[in-house]
Amino acid sequence: MNVFDYYRTTPAVPVTEHSRFWRRADGLLRQAGLTEHRRHEEIARCSESLQADQDETRTLQELKQRLPRFSWKRELQDLPLFLAVYLGGLLGIYEHVLVPLAAHEPLQLNMAVTPGLLLQCIWVYLILKALLLLLAFEKPGRKYWGGIIGLFCLYLAGIWFCSHLLQPVLFQVNVLLLTMVLAAAAWLAYCRRAGKRRK
Repeated sequence: MNVFDYYRTTPAVPVTEHSRFWRRADGLLRQAGLTEHRRHEEIARCSESLQADQDETRTLQELKQRLPRFSWKRELQDLPLFLAVYLGGLLGIYEHVLVPLAAHEPLQLNMAVTPGLLLQCIWVYLILKALLLLLAFEKPGRKYWGGIIGLFCLYLAGIWFCSHLLQPVLFQVNVLLLTMVLAAAAWLAYCRRAGKRRK
């Protein structure tokens, strides 16, 4: 599930006695990246099916069959945005510009790109994906909070591993240039996605 589809929550699913079904259906609808019109149609079809026979399992299976299959292209639509925020913003501007400014130290405008840094970006991106799936499909409870705590521990372990190992420098890149390129890529990806959704 990508960030764009997770936060596009309108129209919301109905609040009925089938709360468990609608939570799973909402997660599937977000994951499928449907247009607003198509989402309306699927919600209406599910509502009619539940009113007819009250069979949540069959209705959910029928919904899964109607939805688009998993697509890596759709799943990775938020990768440019993630790289712009995490690599360009947090690891770049924050650590190499803002922190030295606050400490009244010289700016560090060159960032060393290491295997550990690349692995760290991949690791955090996977943690983000797992977190979105957890938030979309689970309601607050033991499994929900246990999943969040588990993902946070995996995040800390991955950061430690990447920060202490795999540190040979592959090359260096200017932080400001990297941030501008990543921000431009994220903006283009967003505009392209928004253009397709309006068609």
